[in-house]
Amino acid sequence: MENQRLKKEMLSAIDNQIEMNDPKCVKRTFERLIAAGISKKAAKERMAAVLIEEMFSVMTEGRKFDESLYEKKLSALVGDQDEDEYGLEDSSVGAELNDGSDYSNEPIDALLEKIAYNNGYFPREILETLILRKEEAIPELLKVLKMVNESPVKYSKEKAYMGHLYAAHLLAQFRVKEAYPILVELMSLPGELSHEVFGDGITEVGGRLLASVCHGDLSLIKALAENSKADDFMRIQAVKALAVLVLQGELERSSVVAYYRQLLLDPDVRKRPELLSLLIITCCDLYPEEVYEDIKEIFKLKLNDRQIIGIDSVEEDMFVGKSARLEASKQNMHLQFIDDTISEMEDWFCFTENFRKYFNGKSEPSKLQEIVPKKPKIGRNDPCPCGSGKKYKKCCGK
Repeated sequence: MENQRLKKEMLSAIDNQIEMNDPKCVKRTFERLIAAGISKKAAKERMAAVLIEEMFSVMTEGRKFDESLYEKKLSALVGDQDEDEYGLEDSSVGAELNDGSDYSNEPIDALLEKIAYNNGYFPREILETLILRKEEAIPELLKVLKMVNESPVKYSKEKAYMGHLYAAHLLAQFRVKEAYPILVELMSLPGELSHEVFGDGITEVGGRLLASVCHGDLSLIKALAENSKADDFMRIQAVKALAVLVLQGELERSSVVAYYRQLLLDPDVRKRPELLSLLIITCCDLYPEEVYEDIKEIFKLKLNDRQIIGIDSVEEDMFVGKSARLEASKQNMHLQFIDDTISEMEDWFCFTENFRKYFNGKSEPSKLQEIVPKKPKIGRNDPCPCGSGKKYKKCCGK
């Protein structure tokens, strides 16, 4: 299956590079391919495939983005290949762990042990078994989540450990309320420890996880949103959880927007440009009419991070209108409950061919966590190595 999420992000990066004409070779390549008779869609997909290859090399070889090498690879694209030759499938095909075993009678803890560490293959059959045996699985999944919560530093260092990720998604899918306080505790860890435990993917699903398991209890969500000691990106997950609950019909929009306004006016929040900017984005998800003047004041005072959101984006949402903006948000998968763990996780990069190629022969599957690629960590605020000009967190690190 094609990794639709990765494809979407890379196509978005290509669009941004074309629009900004940076690197200049991108727009030139796009115009050259169009002139050769290739459709705009196919041209962008071919270029995105090259970008994926270069991004993977940057992150595994520990080097900086090489514009000259990127340009050379783009120059190699020509206009007479079949439409699908440069599709994104080659670099993003997720392979599944399918050994033909019958898991129906295996103990749940044994099944969880089998998938605790990533070996590059998606464990569809085991996950399907866990879903079918939901009632048996729930207590064991909670044990996994509690275990990680009790030793977060330990598991932050085990990079291939995925037991808690499966557990969090499955418990959210099952709407298990007992998972709620555990997830909030994990997201309230100091510094970047939450990110190190969950990975950057938590910025896509954290709010959705909380919304899926809170059962109308907003106390812990609001406590996290207001926790000045928590990481700003975790606090915004709590803010997003409220938006998910509104869009899925669980909360009244007016009460949540009023709460968002309290946060926008909070002196502590106003000292945190990233948090403030992400809060503005979430206000826009619910249509920012009631807080529009407050947002304009924030921009006037230059309190926010304009690389994250500009006033033009806010004004565009206002122009679209309330009904259209809310409908668009309802259709946004990042603002929906977790309903299907398999579809959520099956396209993750760690199950792709490129991931397996990198680790092939370097370690036993269960020891991947001991491999530390010799590369600097790309910070969420660093420039994206794809050369888009955006911060990593707003581009390929979404």
